[in-house]
Amino acid sequence: MLLMWILRRRTVPVMMQTTWMMMTTTTKKSTMMGHLMKIVKACCHHICRDALYSLYGHLFFSTESETKILENLVLGAALRDNLADLQTEINIKERLIAELERSDRHLAEVRLSYERKLTELSARIKRMEAERDKVVMEAESKRTGKASEEQAKRIREEYERKLTEMRNEFRKLQMVEREHKRMQVDLMKKIKEEMKKAQQQHNSNAKRLAAMDKEARRRENIIRKLENKDRQREQFMKRTNEEINRLRSAQKDQFKLLFFPSYYNQVVAANLRITGAPSTAALLWISRLFIQSRRHAAPLKTSFHSTPSRLSRPSNNSRAQPPAEIVFSPRQAKMKWSFIERKINRLVTQKQTVLKMEEELGRLLEERIRLIDEITSLESRFMATSEVNEREVVAEQIDGCQQKLKYVQDQITETQTAIVDMDGPDKIFF
Repeated sequence: MLLMWILRRRTVPVMMQTTWMMMTTTTKKSTMMGHLMKIVKACCHHICRDALYSLYGHLFFSTESETKILENLVLGAALRDNLADLQTEINIKERLIAELERSDRHLAEVRLSYERKLTELSARIKRMEAERDKVVMEAESKRTGKASEEQAKRIREEYERKLTEMRNEFRKLQMVEREHKRMQVDLMKKIKEEMKKAQQQHNSNAKRLAAMDKEARRRENIIRKLENKDRQREQFMKRTNEEINRLRSAQKDQFKLLFFPSYYNQVVAANLRITGAPSTAALLWISRLFIQSRRHAAPLKTSFHSTPSRLSRPSNNSRAQPPAEIVFSPRQAKMKWSFIERKINRLVTQKQTVLKMEEELGRLLEERIRLIDEITSLESRFMATSEVNEREVVAEQIDGCQQKLKYVQDQITETQTAIVDMDGPDKIFF
């Protein structure tokens, strides 16, 4: 029966009723009981949510606030993913530049080794030519016949063959050196291009990060404003309810004291048992106030016990009658004294709250001064620099500081308004 009553509730969706009808046609009891427990849980959750929404919907289930909070969460997750992607790209570029730098160093070492080999080979060629010339000259000086000429020719041919091999090797080394130089030039160009691209990527990433940071700060400011509005609304409703209850109880007590003397005697006797006796001057002053309140309430009391004919015809002896004698009542004075004590305690609590709000206001003022100084220094830096990328980064930082300053200024205005509201209308009146 409980389940059927839940299903007949308007808060349960039609899909649950359909599921229930399908479930009743199932032959397996275990499957049926599992579906039954799921539906009961869903229905109870739905009904509880509707009840909470009907009671506190304006505070806790605001559709606009939930939508904004969900949007902020989704955008925050997207920002974190973008930051992770940017960090991955930066790491890849850094590894590529490091690899290119290692290749450049390796080519430089190879080029130095080939230059050293070329220098050694050139020295060997010069020594070989000098040795050849020396041997040929000695052979010519000692030649005495045909055998000496053949020997000199053979020596010359041998040296010429060695020199030809060495010159060929020297040309090969020169070709390799030129190839290395060309490769080094290409590699340097590639390194410069990669560094330029990496710098541009870094600048664009810095801009994107600054924009994301700015957007995140803006959304944080929106969230703080929504939270402050909710908190202020709760505080306002709490103060309003307390004031309404206090006024209702005061009105009820005043009505009972004016029209039911027995209740008045009971209250005064209880106050005398709880608190000590006040001074005589205070009792006299409170008694006067109470007597004045009873005088003001006298016409209302007469209207309850008088007939229309008596009210319309004035009495002839009313002018001759003397006014009633004012009698001092310590009980009435004690009651007024307790009322004054309650008002004083409420005023002390209010002043303590105002002091805390003033401390918060001082902190916000210091934060505003700090932000103004930071904006001034950033503007000076913006005017001093001449690079476009750095100026854009500084401009983004200035925008972020200005957004923070605007939020702090809004907080200062709200705090000042709250202090004025608490100091202004809630003054104590006896």
